[in-house]
Amino acid sequence: MAHENEVEAIILTLSPLERQILPFLHLKNVDKIIEEARSDETSVKRALKFLEAKKLVTIKTKKSGLVDLDINGI
Repeated sequence: MAHENEVEAIILTLSPLERQILPFLHLKNVDKIIEEARSDETSVKRALKFLEAKKLVTIKTKKSGLVDLDINGI
């Protein structure tokens, strides 16, 4: 019963933005969350940062580089 009260208390602290993306967190991909939640990138990233600040999610980022070569290879 205490656990249910704790979960309910957490749910009550969530903003509408956080609640909007919550059902899609299992997708574990920002682009997929944006698509499924029918929201914009800024809103989804902001909601994820809010959830991270509340220690409800952990965000992992991966950087990649892209090199574009033209006809001369430069």
